[in-house]
Amino acid sequence: MDGEELRDVGAITYLAQTHAQLPPNASDAEIIRQARSDAFDFVVQLAEKGPASESLLRAVALATTNSTGASDTELSFIINGGDEEPGLVPELGVWSFSGDTPPLPQYGVEPSFTEDQMAALNALQRRRVVDEVGDLTLFSHPYLRAGAQALLRGDTRHMREQVKAQTTRGIACLSDRVELASSPPPSLSRHGPRHTHAF
Repeated sequence: MDGEELRDVGAITYLAQTHAQLPPNASDAEIIRQARSDAFDFVVQLAEKGPASESLLRAVALATTNSTGASDTELSFIINGGDEEPGLVPELGVWSFSGDTPPLPQYGVEPSFTEDQMAALNALQRRRVVDEVGDLTLFSHPYLRAGAQALLRGDTRHMREQVKAQTTRGIACLSDRVELASSPPPSLSRHGPRHTHAF
């Protein structure tokens, strides 16, 4: 088996605790499936530590891919951005006949984490659930990202409303990278790609 499949601390820890559940002479596929299941359980336990942890895990799941991260500004906007949608520039956008470059969209208020959210982020970093690459945050292993994505289903009406609001802000933020990560596949979206035109 490729050791990279199980390099995540959470998956390895849970696999060590639950290896007795594996059949004798378990195949590589069975071991990997057990690790994935355990990583999901690990993420759920982290989410249950409080609203700050759950919101942050959902935001990172929305805003990142297995190889691209999101900044603190982008993550905090997804969590705390309210109804602001600076990145949703209307199609046909801005026409400028004077030759001047139209102003770029900006956040009305610079997004930032609350103290609880910052503490939750630090805790996830210490436990190697998320990594920092430069100033960007992403999950340390695809298993953990997949586990966090399961939180996006929303088990209650209130949770589904929160997920919908966070997804909208992910698409509406000022990062094309995060917008792309947050957007559903074209076949699932009712809207075409965002267009900004300046002439």
